[in-house]
Amino acid sequence: MGVELVYYVSEDLKVPLQLPGEFPGWGGERPEPGTEAFQEYIRPLVEAGTALKKGRRIVIPQEVPAVCRLLQRRVPLPGAFRTRDGIQIVQDPVRKIIEDFDPSAHQFLPIEVLQPNKQVHEVPCFIMNVTARQDSIIDELSRVGKYTSKTLSNEEMRVSYLYKDVTVDLSKTTKYHLWREARYPGSLLLSDELWQAFKDADVKFMPSWKTKTKK
Repeated sequence: MGVELVYYVSEDLKVPLQLPGEFPGWGGERPEPGTEAFQEYIRPLVEAGTALKKGRRIVIPQEVPAVCRLLQRRVPLPGAFRTRDGIQIVQDPVRKIIEDFDPSAHQFLPIEVLQPNKQVHEVPCFIMNVTARQDSIIDELSRVGKYTSKTLSNEEMRVSYLYKDVTVDLSKTTKYHLWREARYPGSLLLSDELWQAFKDADVKFMPSWKTKTKK
């Protein structure tokens, strides 16, 4: 692959393509909050949601929501967006472009997207689960730091979306065009070639910014 630039997908929850939504019917009937039954109900949903948000593992269709109802009307719907729990949804044109660049590398699970008035979005949509990883961020040349949570490994890092200052080693970006960084939970990066393909097809991917690079 001839990657010359890398884009980092923004983790800022305030960016325009974070579309609030809900997942009606996910997990079955919802018990009364505060009860033991509610804890049993919510635990697998949280685990599956975290797996999708951070690409921790392959999921099975029974674990993920089948329907996403947007809480705010958005027409036209962007080609890719984040919604509740950081779950990423892409329309079929975006999925096809990604599959052309990274065949069978990522997981796409069908989901029906509804506008607030319950009108069904006609273009097929998919939950995107990116589990492919590369280790390309050069920590000492980037504005990054360690997670402070006691439940996470000291090897897990985070990028400051306020400074948007990341340097990527291009020699370590040779396997995928869309990936997560091995030590950065929740990260998502893409090659300039994939970004240009979205632009050429006139589809909107999630807001992203250019990293610095080193060969």
